[in-house]
Amino acid sequence: MAYVPSGAVSSCLDRLERRADELAEAQLRHGVDVAVPLEGGACGLVEAWAAGEDWARLMANTSLDAGDVFRILCRTVDLLRQVALVPY
Repeated sequence: MAYVPSGAVSSCLDRLERRADELAEAQLRHGVDVAVPLEGGACGLVEAWAAGEDWARLMANTSLDAGDVFRILCRTVDLLRQVALVPY
């Protein structure tokens, strides 16, 4: 079983993708050459983990290496910590 994001997460990704496109266009207009990557491939896995899926089940239901899953989850936590600091 591959993890797929819920409808709510997929909808959010669609909105974020539009915003990333707008940001990339604005950067291009101003001569800023910085990529605006948006990778949603691991969202279902992260969502399952956030919902309480245990490690053994996560690993049983993905083809990713344990180190890759750990890295994805750590980066997600780091990103969420940064988002919490945004003043808006």
